[in-house]
Amino acid sequence: APSTLDRQAAVTRWIVDEIHDDQDLIEVHGLTAHVPIWSALHWIFCRDGVRPVLPDGLSAIPLQEHVGWDYDRDWPDGQATPGIKQLSFIHKGRDVTDEDFIRRYRAHVPEARRHMPGLWKYVQNLVDPLPSDRAEPYGVSELWFASIDDFRERYWASPESQPEEHAEVSQFLSSRTWSLLAHEVIRA
Repeated sequence: APSTLDRQAAVTRWIVDEIHDDQDLIEVHGLTAHVPIWSALHWIFCRDGVRPVLPDGLSAIPLQEHVGWDYDRDWPDGQATPGIKQLSFIHKGRDVTDEDFIRRYRAHVPEARRHMPGLWKYVQNLVDPLPSDRAEPYGVSELWFASIDDFRERYWASPESQPEEHAEVSQFLSSRTWSLLAHEVIRA
């Protein structure tokens, strides 16, 4: 972890996602497992317009957070959040304008709620500003499940949910979108 990060005046919150050991678990739902190039991702929240000072060799992607819905938190900072978190690095589909991408992505919140009953918390993060290169991620979706059993058994509401969800998101997302699993620890 970057030293003294939590002591920078602009930092208001800091969350670490420790990459899950078993990425093959993601294949349970028809997603392709990727070998992560990181051991952890750091979510650094700062006052508006301020960027944290990062040590040499580290980079950051500025994101605009949109909470679809939240869990009730009853554990202290520093203790791992229960369950498992899926991070999806989303890419804009071909022939989709930035405005249409943002509109459809935001409109996806009730669809996720309808199709994914085991989803405990859902957050959409848009890259800000959006990239000019479609090869770069346009956002990161955070999907929390209260337990691995919820991830395995309650991911989809019904057998129809997965094809309906795929048909909806394929209207604005590229097949380059990929996911990985993590454990969240709220540091401050």
